[in-house]
Formats: sequence, structure tokens, C-alpha cells
Amino acid sequence: MLKPYHKRPELLNVVFVDTEEITEPSELEEEFPYMLTNPNVFDFREIVENNKLKERLDDEQIMQLERLLIKFSAIFSNIPGKTNLVEHDIGLFSDKREQHKPYRMTKRQNEILKAKVERRLKYKIIELGPSE
Repeated sequence: MLKPYHKRPELLNVVFVDTEEITEPSELEEEFPYMLTNPNVFDFREIVENNKLKERLDDEQIMQLERLLIKFSAIFSNIPGKTNLVEHDIGLFSDKREQHKPYRMTKRQNEILKAKVERRLKYKIIELGPSE
């Protein structure tokens, strides 16, 4: 399954850095090249085109969506995070442990998977559960 393509913003930022005052970056600072630096800035026309909304929604529904995104723009963020407003537990039918062979993955796929899991653990999007 392919991930959607996110076009990078076409901005050029010039920064003057005084070499005497270089500080270490924060442990949680990380580059997200496909996201805008300001989470409340978005191009609605690009959203409509990329998601082919004109094929699935009429003009009134698209306008409603745009108004909702503008009204609640502070809620929708491009920065990964976790909310404490909702909790979700998965109830299991039995406590019996099921064993399956792991999916075959290349070394590169394993590295990518580990990097994604580590990033989500670092931002506390996911947490380790009890395991045997």
C-alpha cells in the first residue's frame, strides 16, 4: 500500500547563526520534511485536488469541510502527539497466547519499521504493553 505524497513547501529560509552561541538541539526536535512548520497553515485547494474530493463530494459539502477545517484549525496539527481525552483498550476473547511466524521482511524493511516504532515511542504516540 502506498502512502500519499505530500509536497514540500517551496520556501527558502535564510538563518544567520552566531557560531559562538550554538546550542545542542532538543532531544525531541526532529525534522518532518513533508509537513509544514506551522501546523495551522494549509492549502485547501491542494487538499481537494490530492484527495479527489470533487469526485466524492458536491460543492456544498466541500465548502462545509473547508469551513470546519478553518473553524477547528487549532485542533488539527501536523505535529505528532497524543491526547489524554480518549482512551482505548482492546478486549481479548481469551488469554490464550497465539503464536504465528513473523512476516518475512528485508533488512531495510526491518530498519524502517524499527525507526518508525522508535519515533512513535519517543513522541509517546504509542507505549509498550505487557508482553511475555
